[in-house]
Parts: sequence; C-alpha cells; structure tokens
Amino acid sequence: MPQVPSDIIVTGARVFLAPVQTPAIDLPAPELAVDEAWPVGWIDIGFTLEPTKVTYKFDILEIFVEQSYSPVRRRRTKEEAMLETVIAEHSAGNLAIALAGIAATTAATSTVPGYEEFSVGGDPNLPLYMVGIEGSYNDESENFFPIRLFLWFATVADGGTLEYAKDKPAGIPLKLNALADTTKPRKYQLMKVQRIIDPATA
Repeated sequence: MPQVPSDIIVTGARVFLAPVQTPAIDLPAPELAVDEAWPVGWIDIGFTLEPTKVTYKFDILEIFVEQSYSPVRRRRTKEEAMLETVIAEHSAGNLAIALAGIAATTAATSTVPGYEEFSVGGDPNLPLYMVGIEGSYNDESENFFPIRLFLWFATVADGGTLEYAKDKPAGIPLKLNALADTTKPRKYQLMKVQRIIDPATA
C-alpha cells in the first residue's frame, strides 16, 4: 500500500450524544465542516480531560477436528464496543448523563440563590443514546476534513468514581457500552467510522 503521511491521524475529539427516538435524530451530513453545529437533538458534552477511547473487541470460537492439530475455522461469537473519556465540566447535567440519573435546576429568586441538583438511585432503566465523536485532519493538499465515529445504540456502563482533589480537576468518568441495532444489515449493526477524503466536486 502507498505511504500517506496525512493518514496518520492526531486529533482531539468532540463527543456528542443524542436520545434514541422516533423519528430518529439526523446524523451530521458528510459535507458538514469540522466544528460546525451538529443537527438538532445532538448534545455536545463539552471539554474532556482525557483522550476519547473507542474499544472494539470480540470473542472467538476455534474449531478443531480430529484430523488436524490446528484449528480449521474461526468464528466470532460475541462482540462489544465501548467509548470512554472523562468529562471536564462538572455540572448536574453531565453527572446525569454519565451516571444515568436526573438533573434539576432551580432559578434564583430575591431570597434564594439559583442552584442545580443531581440525583440517582432506585431506577433500573438506562437511557438509550446514539453516540458520535468528531476529530479532524489535514490531507496532503492541506484540506481540513472531519473524521467521525458513530455508535448506533449505547447506554452508560458501570458508573464511575468522582474524585475531588486540590491538585487536579474533578472530572466525570464517562463510559458508554454499545448495543446492536438489529434493524440494520449484518456487518453494520454496531458502529461506523466515516472519514472525509476528498472535497465535493464543483
């Protein structure tokens, strides 16, 4: 294969969530430029303190037969995808997203200050989201293009630890585990990565 230095991607990532609903919220169009607003319904979680990591892994069944010492076939038997990062902005809304709780804001009055609250506990249900991330890169012609990844369905994973310290920000761990969208054809049900590689023709 040819060596293309611009295919070496070094980028931060914006992380977006959208509730799964009917009708479905639109995906950003391929022609949407980097850092432009995503369609209505997507929530930008804001600054992050750590790289955004997307993990895809699967289990394998190896089939052995008596006539061979080596496997003669392998099949995937389980697959999983996960997104992880740490949200920088410590708000009740971000806590509600990351820990599957609820957030409420009370406006200030002449006698009571405005405040927000986050609560969780006693509800087995997990909100269902679409997940998107957006990074960027320059191609060999110095065009500035987006690279985007989508998880079709996801829920928050196993909560996280809130750490308050005098020498670092109080980040909010965010872990999202993908679920299969079985309405899509096989090989398309878990996630998609889209990288723009050429500008639209005139």
